[in-house]
Amino acid sequence: MTTIVSRLYKNKAAAEAVHAALVEADATSAGAEIITSGEDTEARICALDVPESSAAIYAPKVEQGGALVVVRAEFAPIGTARRVITIMDEADPEHVGIAKEDAYLSIEPDEELFNFSVLRDHPKFLTFSEGNRRRGLASQAFGIPLLSSRKNRNSAMSGTKHMIPMTLLSTKSRKNSTIRSGPVLGGRVTRRG
Repeated sequence: MTTIVSRLYKNKAAAEAVHAALVEADATSAGAEIITSGEDTEARICALDVPESSAAIYAPKVEQGGALVVVRAEFAPIGTARRVITIMDEADPEHVGIAKEDAYLSIEPDEELFNFSVLRDHPKFLTFSEGNRRRGLASQAFGIPLLSSRKNRNSAMSGTKHMIPMTLLSTKSRKNSTIRSGPVLGGRVTRRG
């Protein structure tokens, strides 16, 4: 954001002293102007981006012998506007009844200079040059098969029955046991009563 700082001084000598102090403090990188009486004073003040309402108040005072100092304080380096305001206020400016003598400009980028679309007008934007390139699979371009066809496999990860190469559960019928039904003698079960 750019700040336009304007102050009215009693005469041209006072305005030149303020201008010298600004130059010495290196606060006039974007420019400082001294406006004195002359032809079309109000238009010259407005040309420096001073608001029209302020220019209408400054112009008659300048025609009566005052001198207006207008400084364009850019946003970089940081603090330039504050230094300019401090230096100009310390030099005892004339109070002319303007509530805000500083104007803040929001300068938008020129679309012609800062075109944010990527090469929008370039003749080869989003084009594909065929040249000697072959289209096809990546494996054809390298000459080796990078991609192979899917093979059906029985693996441990898929949970098939070939995870462990033996049966885990037996299908044999169980025989009678002494623990379950008592002692077995000669193939017969005897019970004691």
